[in-house]
Formats: sequence, structure tokens, C-alpha cells
Amino acid sequence: MVRALVPDTWHIQWFNPVARHALRGWGAAAVLRGDPADRFADIQAQSELLFGNAVCRGPGRGPRLVGGFSFSSGYLSDKVWQSFAPGCFVLPHFQHEAVEDREWLTINVLVDSSVDAQEAVGHCCEILSYLARNGANPPQGNPSHCAGVSTGTSHTVENPVAETEWRGMVSEVLDRIGTSQISKVALARMRELNFAQPPDTNRAMARLAHCYSDCYRFLFHQEDGSVFLGASPELLCTLDGGRLHTMALAGTAPRRQSAEEDRNGHRELLSSAKNQHEHRIVVDNLLARLHEFKALPDQDLHTEILSLHNVHHLRTPVSATPRAARHVLEWLEHLHPTAALGGDPTDQAMFLIDELERQPRGWYAAPFGLFDRFGHGTFCVGIRSAVIHKARAWLFAGAGIVAGSRPELEWDETEWKFQPMHQALTAQS
Repeated sequence: MVRALVPDTWHIQWFNPVARHALRGWGAAAVLRGDPADRFADIQAQSELLFGNAVCRGPGRGPRLVGGFSFSSGYLSDKVWQSFAPGCFVLPHFQHEAVEDREWLTINVLVDSSVDAQEAVGHCCEILSYLARNGANPPQGNPSHCAGVSTGTSHTVENPVAETEWRGMVSEVLDRIGTSQISKVALARMRELNFAQPPDTNRAMARLAHCYSDCYRFLFHQEDGSVFLGASPELLCTLDGGRLHTMALAGTAPRRQSAEEDRNGHRELLSSAKNQHEHRIVVDNLLARLHEFKALPDQDLHTEILSLHNVHHLRTPVSATPRAARHVLEWLEHLHPTAALGGDPTDQAMFLIDELERQPRGWYAAPFGLFDRFGHGTFCVGIRSAVIHKARAWLFAGAGIVAGSRPELEWDETEWKFQPMHQALTAQS
């Protein structure tokens, strides 16, 4: 019923696995687009102007802006990312949220000074009453199974960067690591899928929900039909109630066929000198940034195994108490890119990424999430993601290169990381 009241343009989906918070949005009461040179501050300034005179009524959780940023300030628009601004956030016209067994439906309306605010609130209440009488729940997709081989939709696969070129890129990074102060660089590559028909994004999201229930899942459907979607295991930042939560996620091993082999994979990941070294770089870099921004991290840090449908990761959750009140977008600007997605030191790593990667990252590996009028919010890192334009899709995957990395194994790692989106987009049932 909600979908019938808004044009078939903007559509947002978001799921936070920690808070069990799901949000879906339809239509756009407002769209904010950021300047590439100062995208975080620009979106923050626009949001504060937007929320400054907000009139909020009812028991709901209030208006949310949902969207994402580009990986780099040196934003390049190409055939893949031409529809995506360096920063773009939508205030949904209809905003449906659910946490456990509680639900809220919020109507966001932008009115000018000539419209009486109370009259507008009254009109929104009439719409809510209508929806309550006639049903407000949108149709839901059916989860698909997680078979390793799927009877998928017809498509072709292209890898613009061949394996030999990738190995050369990794070798170049290893040479730089061996002869300079740089300790890590996160390299990424792209895969292109061409379909006979546009892929079913509802089916893809249902499959991701079924197979990757522990991931931050998102869909950003723009007015021109382009879509950014994914299932990210990595939290960048949650700011709520005076506490900051983030994580270090680095070190990867594939899932194995049998339970015994999988347990061996656990042990190998925990004992791998290369993976432990990579993970330590990310943890140390993250803690240094928290100290720089005067946040006091908790002392009881522990590294654990995060097991997903396709891979295992090393993960260290980090919580901290900021000593000064800051907007969540200020924290994003300070933390992004983490050493997990950029490298260490950051400036040298970003320079190498720009030099070696022919394909702009766009929104890949960048912050995606939501925030409210109080400056609180949650953002994941937009990995395990894809961009869709009509019958074409582009998938992205990366690997952290450190001393001890082997070019052929780094290629394999990106192959594992392509699996979530490749299978979600090509699965037929």
C-alpha cells in the first residue's frame, strides 16, 4: 500500500544485524548531495539545515537520512558510478522501521514557509490512519537457498583486470612495502556481469538476508533506476548514547566443505603469521585514530573469528567513549578509510591505490548507512557490494597486501569475496 502512494523511484533498504534494526524507505522528501572536495562536512551542514526546523510528532523514531559517500575525495565519475554523487543521502517520504517486535511508520514531508506546519502534520496523520485501515506492509521477497551452485539467470562474466595483471599489481605493492615505510595496501578489482534481463534486486536482497544474516545489508535505488546494494560484514562506526563502536576486520580464510576441515581453517587463520600481522596493522591504526580524536577505547579488546557463509575473518570489536560531542559524520571523516580498506600509512597507501587501480572505486569500500537529527547513526563499509544499471552489474572485491602476501593467494581471496553478490544476483530461486 505504501508503494502505491509514491512514485517508483527512490527505494531504500537497510539492516543492522547488531541492533536488529531494519529500515525501508520509499520516495524522497529531500535529497542531499555533497561536494566532492568536502563531502562529509557538506552533507552534515545540509542535514543540520534540513533538521533545524523539523516538527516531529508521534511515537516513531524520527526522520533518518540514508545514503553513502565515495571512497575518495578525488571522485571520478565513469560508466559505473555516473549516477552516484560523492555523497548522497535521502530522507524517505515513507520510512518503515522495525526493531525486534516493534514497528514504526514515519511520513517525512518537506514544506516551505507558506505552509502551516500543524496543517501538514494533520495531513500526515490522515495518511497514517488510511494506511492503518488498508494495510501498510509492502510485499516481501522470499528467501532463497544457499546452494553453492545455482540454476542462475543467464549472464556473462568479464574480469577487466586479468589474473596476470592483478599479480603484477600485488607484486608492485610488495616491492614498495619492502623498500619503504609502507606496511599495508588494500587493492581492489572489479567484475562485470551482463544479463539478458535486469537482475531481480528483491530476490538478491532476500538471498543476502538468508545467507548473510550477520551482515549489514543495504540497497540504494536511485530515481534513474541505478542501484547500489550489498551485505557488508564490517562496521565502520556507530555513535549512540555517548558511546562509539567500531571494529578492525582483516585476515581472511575460505570456508571448507566439511566441519572438520572448517575447524582446521579456523586454526590456520588464528595461527597465520601473515593474517595476524595484517590484522594487527588495522587494530593499531584504528586505536591511533581514536586517540587522535580524544576517544578512550575500552581496555578489554579481544580478537575473534567471524564466520560468514563463504569466508572466515579475524575481527576485533572496539568500543570507546568520546571526550567531546561530535556528529557521526565527523567520526566518519576521521576514521575513513581504515587501514582495512585503504592501508597504512593512509596517504602512501591511497597514492598507490590511485596509481595501480584503473577502475574508480566510487562508493565501494566507503561509508554507507544512516543518521538522525541528533547526529547519531550507524555506518558500515560498503564492501561485498555491487552496482546495477539496467541489465549490467559491476561487483567489487579487495584484499589487504602486507609483507608475506602471495599474489596468487590474493587473487583467490578476491574470488571468495565476489561470491556473495555474484550468487545473489544470479540465483533463480
